[in-house]
Amino acid sequence: MVRGWLSATGDRVAVRVPAKINPFLAVRRRRTDGYHDLTTVMQTLSLYDVVTARLAGPPGRSQHPAARRRMGLEVCCDDEAVPDGSHNLALRAARLLGETANVLAGQSDDDAAGATASEADAPVTAGPTGLADADSGQPGGEAWPSAEAVWGPSFSGARTVVELDKAIPVAAGLAGGSADAAGALRALNALWACDLDEGQLRDVGAEIGSDVPFCVIGGTALVTGRGEALARVLCHSKFHWVVGIDASPLATGEVYRAWDAGCAPSDIEPDAVLAALRAGDAEALGPALHNELQPPAIALRPHLETGRRALLAAGALGAVVSGSGPTALGLARDAEHAQQLAAATADRFHAVRVATSPAGGRGGRDGRW
Repeated sequence: MVRGWLSATGDRVAVRVPAKINPFLAVRRRRTDGYHDLTTVMQTLSLYDVVTARLAGPPGRSQHPAARRRMGLEVCCDDEAVPDGSHNLALRAARLLGETANVLAGQSDDDAAGATASEADAPVTAGPTGLADADSGQPGGEAWPSAEAVWGPSFSGARTVVELDKAIPVAAGLAGGSADAAGALRALNALWACDLDEGQLRDVGAEIGSDVPFCVIGGTALVTGRGEALARVLCHSKFHWVVGIDASPLATGEVYRAWDAGCAPSDIEPDAVLAALRAGDAEALGPALHNELQPPAIALRPHLETGRRALLAAGALGAVVSGSGPTALGLARDAEHAQQLAAATADRFHAVRVATSPAGGRGGRDGRW
């Protein structure tokens, strides 16, 4: 894990988690479990959420050993676009880690049934007051059931609160939800003293979503299967990107269903992308960018192609839809070129940001805040 991104005190742990991009993504087949086998290159991007986990409850009680075995759980976020209930990956991560480590009070069968939903899940809008402990269907802004009502009697009101401070756009093809899930795993692993190693956290993450295992380790990796098989990729250079953000989210499941309906598996390999990343060669990386979810994403949001072409016309070395979209990425030669591209294409997108990959400096694992 990128341990330097973790800030801890006795009863509070904060983790800064980066977004993720796919310089290469090929879809191999749809599996019987609803996921898809992929061959993809993943890299962290310097847009960050902060996941904070803290103990709450009567003074001193939450630190009691017995409290750690009957802990209530609350996950909250003030971004209305963040999904709630079992659709929220950070909540599912917290539940699963709590079950694995025997920390939380028991959940109901209905809650457990939603804990391993596939990538076809559609997001559900959350209210400004935060996220529920159960997918109760209440409209945003109303009072959700207490932790005790969902998890059973807790020990003298002891509970864990997980707060999501969002800067990664929601449903934008940048793995913001998966990053938050990985952040929750890392923060709670430290807060609850679970002592799971990186491999164990990756295994837990694999039960939550395809991108979560990579988001646990960060950096650059070649990923196969449904995300559980990772091989680190040597990348000592920094790449500069323009991130064109669309106003309307695009659900991952919707894009995969469009791929199922109109696309065929490919046998394209990521050799050119891997060579460019290892060499630090942006000029070679640009034309090698490849994303097989781009055609179905553009079919669902045709204006994405207009934004992508605008980046190329402005001088980007390459431009591609990020993951399942609707974000477009333009590769720049350097930081100055990225600023120029952003200025030239700002009117083509809802918002434009400049970012680098891999996040965290050279190699993406130096852990600097």
